[in-house]
Amino acid sequence: MGVCGSAPRPLCKPVGLIMLRDALRLDPDHIIDAEVCIIGAGPAGISIAIELMNSGLSVALIESGGAEPRALTSSLGVPAADSDFPDSRKVWTTRQYGGNANAWKMYTGFPRRGVRLIPLSAADFEQRPGVSDTGWPISRADLNPYYVRAQLAFKLLPIGYNPESWARKEALPFPIVDSDIRNEVFQFGDASTFLGAYRTEIVTSKSVTLYLNATALEIISDPINNVARSVRLASSAGRELSCEAHTFVIATGGLAAPQLLLSSTRNHQNGIGNKHGMVGRYFMDHPLLLGGDLIPKPAVSQFGFYDVRTVLDTPVMGLLRIADQALRRDSLANVSALLFPRTNMCARRERGYKAAQRIRAQLKGTLPRVNRSNWLDLVYGLDGVAQQYYDRLIAPKSNLKVGGWSRLPRQNTRFSYFEVLHQAEQFPHYENRVELSDEFDALGSRRIRINWRWHEDDRQALIRSQQVFRREMLKHGLGEFRPVSPLQIKTASTAHYMGTTRMHQSALRGVVDSRCRVHGMGNLYLASASVFPSGGFANPTLTTVALAIRVADDIKRKHQTRIKARAMAFA
Repeated sequence: MGVCGSAPRPLCKPVGLIMLRDALRLDPDHIIDAEVCIIGAGPAGISIAIELMNSGLSVALIESGGAEPRALTSSLGVPAADSDFPDSRKVWTTRQYGGNANAWKMYTGFPRRGVRLIPLSAADFEQRPGVSDTGWPISRADLNPYYVRAQLAFKLLPIGYNPESWARKEALPFPIVDSDIRNEVFQFGDASTFLGAYRTEIVTSKSVTLYLNATALEIISDPINNVARSVRLASSAGRELSCEAHTFVIATGGLAAPQLLLSSTRNHQNGIGNKHGMVGRYFMDHPLLLGGDLIPKPAVSQFGFYDVRTVLDTPVMGLLRIADQALRRDSLANVSALLFPRTNMCARRERGYKAAQRIRAQLKGTLPRVNRSNWLDLVYGLDGVAQQYYDRLIAPKSNLKVGGWSRLPRQNTRFSYFEVLHQAEQFPHYENRVELSDEFDALGSRRIRINWRWHEDDRQALIRSQQVFRREMLKHGLGEFRPVSPLQIKTASTAHYMGTTRMHQSALRGVVDSRCRVHGMGNLYLASASVFPSGGFANPTLTTVALAIRVADDIKRKHQTRIKARAMAFA
């Protein structure tokens, strides 16, 4: 049995055999036996498996989906109908091998499909003035070595994200010094790293076995020793199996992680890790905001640094962000400014396009009801809406998924201003939460209910951050930034689900400790964006992988200590 104190078990299969199993083909009540059980084969779970591959540990990597999308598993992440969350019936969860790597859509050159990667800033880890419940029990310095290893896991150069490393004479950042904003750079991770190269390593390894189509339903614990003993799994309705192990890691997304803990009530009345009601609390996302227009002072062609480029065979993109000194001093939201070139329309077309934006925001519930004049303006400038639709969707020149505008000819006559989009921080709020509903999925588990709203302090902090951009852009010669007023949310959710099993040294305030172990359960870890106490603006993937590698190191360290202790006992 895979519990604390058990003898090390042999490798799962003889050397040379493919270490891949489809749970749909396993006998009912099959028991998977391993020393480490990793639940979730997304970037975090895959990274842990790769790290443990040569550790001498036998590892079971459990994935809810298959190699391709499957209707049943795709439906499992759908929230309950009474969720209070924009587009809650379209919540994005990717249940198949590779997890959200399957959904990375940024085109960075054939055949690359990438994701924007950047670490959280030092201030993102700190308690912020005027912002309650911020601050991690670890610092950016604690995570720096793991950020370097995470970059290597993405097969990126360990150069970092400072603009100096990526500047070239044809694409220079604007000189911004002693400012409340700063230049930084996204590096793009390539989906094929996790979907291709690492999958080959895993299925041909000696010690890791990948199990597909096995959905975790419940963690079974030993209430006397306060350890996890097994995880109950299902491949289809009524067809169950289990995995027994010494150590367990939940490496699922920020919605599935609290669902699994809350569903584990066999020996924990309110769910594992939920003695103080903290599982599911502080749910956060990264809204995407229509920032406004930047009327450039220099020529458009001088902004090439902020386009997607390839440097040292690495796709990169410049951005502007709020500097740490301003975050530490003022009650600001951390937010980026992404620049996308646009062409001026005549006043009539512009009027129709702006009206369409306001109507869209109202229909999505992110603006109050618009008045009748907006509909009249829409009709009046309908061809402007059509032109914008064509430029963005049919023949895009530059948007969140497409770059390369700086390589086009006649940039200064083709484009006249920049649209600014913000990836925005949402502050942690106790009442924003994920809980279990009375609605059941196809495998008999209770669906999650999401209760989320955009708070006024979020909105006001972002408005203040926009004013910082406005002041500093003008001061440093970029041009005049004209923020959208009132603040408009383009997309309330970018599927960056964070905070629901937050990290805190006290079980009264969090679900996991500073090592990502569930409080009171020494052999159960979480490697997920769900542990973030606060989320900054950065896509959480890089930080999640860094934390996952840190978890893998902890598992290896504990394993070696256990083996030495047992050897001394028999000496």
